[in-house]
Amino acid sequence: MQLAVVQGGPRLGDLESGAVADLVSTEFAIVSGGLACIAGAIALASLLPGFRHNRASPGPGAESVAQDT
Repeated sequence: MQLAVVQGGPRLGDLESGAVADLVSTEFAIVSGGLACIAGAIALASLLPGFRHNRASPGPGAESVAQDT
């Protein structure tokens, strides 16, 4: 699943931004893409509050690294 998102997401973004730039203008594509990204992040944060509260667990050896610093 991650492979599809990591490799497919940027390609879809390139297609969308290119289409909007072709239809309207490059500046509009840049601004609308940024605003859509912000709106999407806010929507996902409100729809999936578990992701906002998720914290990564420390990996193996994290305690020794924290003590060395």
